[in-house]
Amino acid sequence: MLCRSNTKDYYENNGVKGLTLYHLKSHLQKYRLGRQSCKESNDNSKDASVAECQDTGSSTSSRMIAQDLNDGYQVTEALRVQMEVQRRLHEQLEVQRHLQLRIEAQGKYLQSILEKACKALNDEAAVSAGLEAAREELSELAIKVSSECQGIVPVDNIKMPSFLNLLQLWRTKILQICQLELVIAPLKAA
Repeated sequence: MLCRSNTKDYYENNGVKGLTLYHLKSHLQKYRLGRQSCKESNDNSKDASVAECQDTGSSTSSRMIAQDLNDGYQVTEALRVQMEVQRRLHEQLEVQRHLQLRIEAQGKYLQSILEKACKALNDEAAVSAGLEAAREELSELAIKVSSECQGIVPVDNIKMPSFLNLLQLWRTKILQICQLELVIAPLKAA
């Protein structure tokens, strides 16, 4: 049985004496050269088939290279398309965000306009109610005055002030009251 498995031990165990690694390499080289010379003679007859095999091999490698290039191109193109889609989506998101901000601002503006309009209508209703009350009061006063002073001026000849005149009078009275309150407020505080 063999305990060691290197080349030198193999030859010593098989009874080959004096054979060294140098001899082994030399014999291998001679063997390879002999095979190569035999191959060369056979190669002349098989040049066509070898050339065909080499062409097939080179065309296969060319096809593999072309396939790799094509795959690389497809990956590059897919990445480019994906980046373009992402850019467009980003632009759309920016436009959508901008529109959302504009819609919110427009909503706030319309809300403030609506609040002002409601306030103006409430003020107008209060003014109208006040004017109607003042007009009725003036009418009653005119009737009382005319009944007490019969024969002086008939009721039909009394001209009632217009709505705008009453409104102006009413505003004037309110301003006077506000001014009085401004004068009286500091006096009350003292």
